[in-house]
Amino acid sequence: MFLHSFKNIIFHTTEDERLIKKAQQLQHDVFLEKGYIKHPFPNKIMPLPSYVKKSVYVVASKGSTVLGTLIISKVSSPSDVFRDWEIKNRKCQELLRKISQMRFAEVGRLAVKRKFRDQKISGGLYKACWLYALLKGIKWYLIKMDKEVFKSFQKFGWYSKIIAPPKFYMGSITVPAVIEIEKQLSHVYKKNFEFYKYLVS
Repeated sequence: MFLHSFKNIIFHTTEDERLIKKAQQLQHDVFLEKGYIKHPFPNKIMPLPSYVKKSVYVVASKGSTVLGTLIISKVSSPSDVFRDWEIKNRKCQELLRKISQMRFAEVGRLAVKRKFRDQKISGGLYKACWLYALLKGIKWYLIKMDKEVFKSFQKFGWYSKIIAPPKFYMGSITVPAVIEIEKQLSHVYKKNFEFYKYLVS
């Protein structure tokens, strides 16, 4: 599914097994480089968590070359996604119960090739993810994101709600948060007008 393009880079979902394998191996190599995983996996493919029912690969590509990727996953429940955190805040507990009654998905495994990390690939993948949610009627995204990557995510202007204190998880300090899709455009407009113009272009 085509989502958008930037210059000569196409952002889309794919069912092409060759592109999916390239996306998986890119995620593996970036996660290994960053220290999120300690050792290589067979075939350079990280297994998905057991709670994932189905995953959609979003890729940024030039022809058959994958420059960046992330995964949108259909999952059983928010509590499965955040099972490694103890969520004590009552309002956050109530929010997760509310989300469980709506259409939601987990977003993760953002990875961009080293030599393309200055070409706004991450921003393009985030835009693609937002557009996919609008097209599919997804109301909430759930994320577990490296603290430094999360800071970069916020600089784009995205609105998110942290639902538990960050903790060491998969090789780094990780932030658990939820993202309400319908609030994003107005929040980006206020926080990062340049990115807002890119979103609506």
